[in-house]
Amino acid sequence: MKKRSRVVKAGVGVIALITLIVVAYRWMFPPSIAQQASNYLNAIERGSGKEVFGYLDESEIRALGLTPNKVEAVLTQLVRPRFAMMRPGVGWSEVQAAGSEGVAGRELIGEDGRKYQVFIALFESEAGPKTLLSSVIQAAWHVEYIYREGKEYEARTVREAILQGVRSDRDKLTQIGIPGLVDFPPYAEMRTWDRLESEMVAKLAR
Repeated sequence: MKKRSRVVKAGVGVIALITLIVVAYRWMFPPSIAQQASNYLNAIERGSGKEVFGYLDESEIRALGLTPNKVEAVLTQLVRPRFAMMRPGVGWSEVQAAGSEGVAGRELIGEDGRKYQVFIALFESEAGPKTLLSSVIQAAWHVEYIYREGKEYEARTVREAILQGVRSDRDKLTQIGIPGLVDFPPYAEMRTWDRLESEMVAKLAR
């Protein structure tokens, strides 16, 4: 029994040492912002609300009252089904804006062979690389609209996609507890679904 106990203790000690080495390595050599952007996109594709929540900017969390469970509901009910309309292709990530921005993307391939790009961006902040769930929701709307309508990615198409997305998903998002969207830096006030719909209608009428 004593010999077995020593073996168990030795095993625990080895595991603890390995854990310490891994933690120290990550502290000394943190992943690049491009790698973190790739990790974030992978978390979105897996539907991990907890991981995605960890990358969200505090201003959006407060404005929308976000929680990991709400984020996971958005990913499961709205985002992943749209990405799943096409089969995934090559992924990529890169550093932009002199190292202050990490971008990751995924090629999506439709049944007709047409290729689309979905991408996300992380921005450096005092709290580390951060981004917005709002941008993920809009990316899902863009992918669906461009795929179904067969249109090119341009300013008007983006507005049409947002308008269609708001009208299609506002009730479901409200039920989840998401009252609107927040813009990218500089972070603006939250725009309610009514306000966002009105803005898109006005812009498309010009």
